[in-house]
Amino acid sequence: RMRSVENVMAELKELVEVYGIKEVNFDDPTFTIRPERAIRFCKALERHGIKLIWTANARFDNIVRDPELGDKMLYWMRRTGCKMLRFGVEASTPEVLKAIRKNLTLDQMRQGVKMVQKHRILCLCGFMFGFWSDSKESIQANLDFVKELNPDVMQTSIALPFPGTPLYEEAKSMGKLKAKKWSDWDMTHGILMEMQDIDKEYVEGILARMYNEFYFRPRFYWQTLMTIRRLSDIPRLYRSLKTLIATQNFYSKDLEYGEEVKVKVEKPIAI
Repeated sequence: RMRSVENVMAELKELVEVYGIKEVNFDDPTFTIRPERAIRFCKALERHGIKLIWTANARFDNIVRDPELGDKMLYWMRRTGCKMLRFGVEASTPEVLKAIRKNLTLDQMRQGVKMVQKHRILCLCGFMFGFWSDSKESIQANLDFVKELNPDVMQTSIALPFPGTPLYEEAKSMGKLKAKKWSDWDMTHGILMEMQDIDKEYVEGILARMYNEFYFRPRFYWQTLMTIRRLSDIPRLYRSLKTLIATQNFYSKDLEYGEEVKVKVEKPIAI
């Protein structure tokens, strides 16, 4: 169900005028699912004089299915303060994409990244691994594909087959589910599904390797400097660097294949 555009405008005006909010994140699962509505939303922001920096979640097929409409949507998003869009790529081989029912092609992803960056909106691409359909080949394909896409930000994480989801039922029926008790799903137990031709030693350090191979490239540094458009971007990049280093340090430690990892947090990490 969607709230009316005017209802959201009233809330945003209160946030700006009463609380002095300068930046918001719209956490809709897919903000761009109806491009025409997204355009109406942006035009309402301008009509009401609401000046905010904002971010949202999106899907590439919403943008590239009708390139002219997608371009128009991205134009209005950028015009009204959109700083970044987050996209779930998840995988980069047709076999895994089909198995997880992503319903996206690699060409849609390639075209979508270019369209978003053309409008000077930061593009975040999220990847996952640890699906029962994963193999050494598919994980290496993720490493290669993220560098080919060259988004402004990359995130990677482990797929978790939560009870009640099709992924859980599939892994269980195929005998590939490693979780035995409820606490296994607390996101500190590593990979919960057996994968093709992959053992514990191969998995350890793979998250750190993905971050290392993507972020520590001269091309990425240059691209990041080109995204600085306002003074407030400088502290943002500094916080991002601190978070990246902390993430690298954490994932560089042995992340056990289906075994518990105890994490002690001294203080929150700035994002």
